[in-house]
Amino acid sequence: MEDKTEEVIVEKMSFNGTIPLDLYKLLKMESVRRGINIKHYIVEILSEHAETLRSKFPA
Repeated sequence: MEDKTEEVIVEKMSFNGTIPLDLYKLLKMESVRRGINIKHYIVEILSEHAETLRSKFPA
C-alpha cells in the first residue's frame, strides 16, 4: 500500500525539515488553543525534548 502521508516543510527555525501533515494539524490546533505561533510551539516542544533527541540522533 502506497504511503500517501503529506509532509509540511518547517523552515527558518532551529532546524529545517518536514513533518507529517496530520502531526502538523495537531500541533497547529494545540498552538491555537495556547494562543501561540505554531513555529514557537514546535521549538518549545523540541527544546523540552532536546536531550532525548540528541541521544537518538547524534550529530
